[in-house]
Amino acid sequence: MKQALQSAGLVKRKARRGVHRKRRERRPLPGMMLHIDGSEHRWFQDERKHDLIVILDDATSEIYYAQLAEEETTATVMAGLRAVIEQKGLFCSLYSDRGAHFWLTPKSGARTGKTN
Repeated sequence: MKQALQSAGLVKRKARRGVHRKRRERRPLPGMMLHIDGSEHRWFQDERKHDLIVILDDATSEIYYAQLAEEETTATVMAGLRAVIEQKGLFCSLYSDRGAHFWLTPKSGARTGKTN
């Protein structure tokens, strides 16, 4: 319906957005870069939400750590990193999203920058 209205000139088309993410080459060797992320969902049949915290290798997509937690916090993330280091050894770099526990915000609700 929307396409028909746009084709007839009755509804304007919205400008296309840019590319959501920039593609990049994977790291060539295991252990060079790990990804860490938490995904909040209702994992169980009740109303409670939990975060699935996952750490995986960039080169191989091998999952090094996965744990359900009540909330993704600094403590739960550090526990995951500790488990990975104890099992696999040190890694070269860590990629994370912009979760609040990874960034310093001097004022509540203030914007963060890459230098924070």
